[in-house]
Amino acid sequence: MPLRLATVALALGAAAACGRGASSPATVDDGPPAADRCRPDGKGPTECWLAVPGATLQMGAQAHDPGAPGYDPDADDDEGPVHTVQVSPFWILRSEVSVSTWVRCVGMEDCDPAAVTIEGFSTWRGPGTGAGVQVPVNNLTWDGAVALCRSIHGRLPTEAEWERAARGTDGRRWPWGDTAGCGTSASAGTTRIGQAVSVDTMALPPCDNLGPVSPEVLTGPSPVGAVGMAGNVWEWVADWYGPYDAGTRGAVDPTGPPTGTRRVQRGGGWMAAEARGLRTTVRSSMAPDARASDVGVRCVWDPSAGPADAP
Repeated sequence: MPLRLATVALALGAAAACGRGASSPATVDDGPPAADRCRPDGKGPTECWLAVPGATLQMGAQAHDPGAPGYDPDADDDEGPVHTVQVSPFWILRSEVSVSTWVRCVGMEDCDPAAVTIEGFSTWRGPGTGAGVQVPVNNLTWDGAVALCRSIHGRLPTEAEWERAARGTDGRRWPWGDTAGCGTSASAGTTRIGQAVSVDTMALPPCDNLGPVSPEVLTGPSPVGAVGMAGNVWEWVADWYGPYDAGTRGAVDPTGPPTGTRRVQRGGGWMAAEARGLRTTVRSSMAPDARASDVGVRCVWDPSAGPADAP
């Protein structure tokens, strides 16, 4: 069981603006129960909590000036301007939230089944299904993601927290480094009659585009040890979508625009056709009530949140 029911059942205080960019990041001292923290030896459940030290980092990328900070020839305009932020310590799930955890949330009536579309390419197929399934839940709305995180005493990460966990502090282009390792044809040997065979490496780890899979089969953890932060599914974050505000330069724990019509997603999804779409600075967005088969969620621990706070 990836997140113990004992943790889910805790009552940890009054309602908070969970996942809406209004609550302060949890400190490491306020972390989850020891049994739900990731083990140093890497064993145990994938869906556990990782401690992320506070840090100052350069956020974003730009494709206009090779001599300026954050240069990336593949950067889109909405990935800049490059700016410096300070992020406080927090805890984040090692992996995206699984179907199994969603099933428990629905069973405890903390999550609305209607928040997930079960038609089409959905990893959850409706009530009575999905127990024990450890692939990411997909096709859920932003509000569904908020409620799901609350059910495990979490909230959505801010965009700055997400980039801190995915990118570290060295400005890497992918969670595993500056080399894509995918997106080109690779030799797959020869046929019996000597014909060369190649395979599109976007269909292989770490850039698997065959659908949401268990993050354990994807290689390339982030600097803090999180897995599946590139590909697999886009991950909802707390921030409204909008241009990076120059006023966030040097900001502490920025939370994005105060209002908007679309919420941000980060990390790229399994339908990406090129490795550039999986970079750590890539941004996407959808209306909060929209759903997509390549969109899921990863939570940040919040000691002030809990199932009783769910709408």
